[in-house]
Amino acid sequence: KDLFSSHCRLSLESSPEPDEAEIQGLADRVNSYLEDGIKGPIHINIPIQEPFYSGEYYAPSQEPRQFVTGDALMLLDLDDYIRVPNKPLKVLVMNGMEDGQLLVVQCSDERSYDRLVVLSDITSNQSSSIPHWDAMLYTLMRNDPDRAAALCPDILVTTGTATVSKGLKQLFQANKPIKHYHISRHKEVGDPFGTSPERLDPYSPSKPGKALQIDENYQLLWQKFSVNYLQQMIQLNWSDWNEFTAVKSVLTALPAGQILHLANSTSVRYGSFLVDELGDMQLMSNRGTSGIDGCTSTAVGTAILTDKDVYLISGDLAMLYD
Repeated sequence: KDLFSSHCRLSLESSPEPDEAEIQGLADRVNSYLEDGIKGPIHINIPIQEPFYSGEYYAPSQEPRQFVTGDALMLLDLDDYIRVPNKPLKVLVMNGMEDGQLLVVQCSDERSYDRLVVLSDITSNQSSSIPHWDAMLYTLMRNDPDRAAALCPDILVTTGTATVSKGLKQLFQANKPIKHYHISRHKEVGDPFGTSPERLDPYSPSKPGKALQIDENYQLLWQKFSVNYLQQMIQLNWSDWNEFTAVKSVLTALPAGQILHLANSTSVRYGSFLVDELGDMQLMSNRGTSGIDGCTSTAVGTAILTDKDVYLISGDLAMLYD
């Protein structure tokens, strides 16, 4: 009540359950202020009576419908779009936050796929070909960004939506790939890296193309950086008690096959750095403009709807906010 009164021309509040007559009265007061031609905000507050729900919980009668693609998109199909010299290409596939499309990028032959650099965000629930890539890249961009530039690909292929990784964003903001393709059935595509992505519709008819020449040295370079970082990581004093070591202790102790929800935003970043410590866990996190809003309640809601155990790693602010 009166939250914005000092910043508004008019501040009104209804009862928790206004009837039609009360709403009409509010509308008449608003109209009278609008007619005088003086500009300024008008605030109407309708208080919500708590609790929001009754004590009885009604579970959905059927499983949520999921979008499943007919066929995995073949990376070979990208040849018809790529306009670069005929040479071995550094190709990086980045799987962003899972968005329900369940897209998997593949190559027509396993040998070419094995040469790809595949990075998967912790919220994508897909695997990566480079272990500890997020922690390695974050450290490298902070300490030696010039060396990190060598990790920028010629061709960037992305799926999903956002990524937790700050290091990856910094890499692509400072070093642009020749071309960025985003695979999605959704027409609206974000541009988190400033790379002007071109959208490829996984349902559009594919044309036969010449197989991509994959630069196998590119993956070897990523692996070299990853091994060097892992050697440094092993030397850390894990007996110290701090947030990072505490999260690692929890991750290594979690039982496989369950669900882990990571709150924003430090918790999910720690998890991203230490994702290789996890076994077979389904990972969830609230990302986007909502920030810390709803992290705890989302985990609770998930626990209501599943027979699996749900674990939540949360900071104090995300916990207190809910």
